[in-house]
Amino acid sequence: METIYEPVFITGAANTVAQSIVWFTLNGASSGEQVKTDCVAYALCNHVAVASVPAKQVLFTLRSQQLEDRINAVCHVQHKEDCAYILSAGDTGFVSIWKITFNATLQALEQEFMHCLASEGKSLSSICAIEQNGRLSVVAADTVGSLFLWECDLAGATWQLTRTLRFPTAQMPNSLAIHRLTPFANLLVVGSVDSRVHMYVQ
Repeated sequence: METIYEPVFITGAANTVAQSIVWFTLNGASSGEQVKTDCVAYALCNHVAVASVPAKQVLFTLRSQQLEDRINAVCHVQHKEDCAYILSAGDTGFVSIWKITFNATLQALEQEFMHCLASEGKSLSSICAIEQNGRLSVVAADTVGSLFLWECDLAGATWQLTRTLRFPTAQMPNSLAIHRLTPFANLLVVGSVDSRVHMYVQ
């Protein structure tokens, strides 16, 4: 039997295109009861809109420190039940990272800008990230065939560009995914424009 879903329209900025959308859920306790909040985050020109799915409205927008930076890709990492990281990659080669938490007392989401990562890339086209053992790994690809890998110790909030990979123009990356293999290793999957998939163990 086919399932039919009701269309949901979330108002955004005028004359912009919603792209690179991610879904995340935050849970919190209020008066002894668990409260679940389903949200989406998506790029709208030079900012990221965070919207409530049940309320069908934008709660707030996240703006990069590079105000003219057009955002091309968005991803998220679930940190805790009541906390997630939202990451964006833009035209000027910067990655912006925000922390979104659910305030059970106020029954509302709160935002906090965490960090801005600079790459040598001209225009970042895709991004992925994963958290493991208190460390956040971020990978971003640009439009000229470069791949940038950062590591952050969340306890000390110290960031380091650990590796840069270069691809030939014919194998330029256009999609990324990262998966936890073991407690100490991640699998990075890179899709390229020549229909190949490249895999690396990090």
